[in-house]
Amino acid sequence: MFDNAVEIPNKRSNFFVLGVFFLVWSINGFFIGGGVLKMGLLMFGFILILGSSFTLPVYRRFINFSLIALFFLISYWAIAIVRSQKTVTFSIFTFDVICFLLLLSGYFVASNLNYFTKVSPKIILLISLLAIVGGVMFIKYQSQLLLNNVGGNTRSAVEEGDDSGINVIGIAYTNAIIFFILYYFVVYYDLKKWIKGVVFLSIFCVLFVILSTQSRGALIYIVLILLMINFKKIFSVRYVFKSLKVLLVAVLIFVLALNFFPAMQDKMEGTLERFQTLIALSEDVEADKSSYERTLIMEDFFNNIEDVILLGKEGYNPYPHNQFVEIIMRWGLFFGLPLIVFSIRNFVRALMRLFKKDSVNPFMNLILFIFIFSFFQSLSSMSLEMNRMFWFGLGFLAAIPKNSNICLTNKELNYE
Repeated sequence: MFDNAVEIPNKRSNFFVLGVFFLVWSINGFFIGGGVLKMGLLMFGFILILGSSFTLPVYRRFINFSLIALFFLISYWAIAIVRSQKTVTFSIFTFDVICFLLLLSGYFVASNLNYFTKVSPKIILLISLLAIVGGVMFIKYQSQLLLNNVGGNTRSAVEEGDDSGINVIGIAYTNAIIFFILYYFVVYYDLKKWIKGVVFLSIFCVLFVILSTQSRGALIYIVLILLMINFKKIFSVRYVFKSLKVLLVAVLIFVLALNFFPAMQDKMEGTLERFQTLIALSEDVEADKSSYERTLIMEDFFNNIEDVILLGKEGYNPYPHNQFVEIIMRWGLFFGLPLIVFSIRNFVRALMRLFKKDSVNPFMNLILFIFIFSFFQSLSSMSLEMNRMFWFGLGFLAAIPKNSNICLTNKELNYE
């Protein structure tokens, strides 16, 4: 437990966590109020994040960082225009600006981490209830979609021809981030039993949604991160027994949920089949269609590396399902390599921070959970513009010094 100096909830923490939640939960909001509610929630979450970060003290190092980041953003736009890439669109440029501001927000937050403490129990309850509502509405929508399209594609997220911009990978990604927010509440907060029960129920709803998307990456990365976090505890008999009890309850709720939404059984069977085809990939490269398509993209990249190595690929068309390949294909080695080094460096820093046991502000761990997951996700799916919390995490990790658990000191930041 962290000390009393940072134990009292504050409004800035409430606004920030709510902002992150609404930014990603907006996709679930589509199944409640359609595209209008989705965009409204997305912008509301984005404004909350900016409002809770850009009102923090400004330091000289932040100004230097923002100028360097702006230089690369303009350079990337210039390359896209010169190379006639398919990323030269108003929507992608708008998403670029959003990611750029999230990058700066992350730097702001890490530079002033002592301004962030705990989240109010009321906010925890609100987030948990909304996660449950969003999950139920998504499952209800999917059940109706399956009933109306018997024998159709069980992975479809919305009706064919829908212009919502929603896909199963995006749904799995956003719900995985919500999972880590809820997990953070369970691990680091001393909640009343009934509130903790609501949080656990919301966790189940989120996992049920991820399973129904048939997205393997999100599930694999969640399990991997949980194993990393709890590696030492795995060898504890008490921890294993406690985990088995939680798993048993989850299975019972899972069975009840399938009975309530019988149409979702096709989704779950599809999830199992996709994992089976992934295993079969080792024997037959064409056994899994999505994985095989990714290998073809990789082969094309390496076979034509001389065409992209300098300033990116002429007429580049999104996206190759891997952040490193995407960076080189879009901006070449000269402008892309610094971003790759920056990404890997901060990922390693995140892992080192996560395994440190002397962190005095667990709020940091919430960001680490989200960033590590976003980094893993970027290795197999999610274009750079869509992986918004990845950019926030990059800015956050860039501002944290090696030997500080809370924030940079005024001397380190050249406070003005």
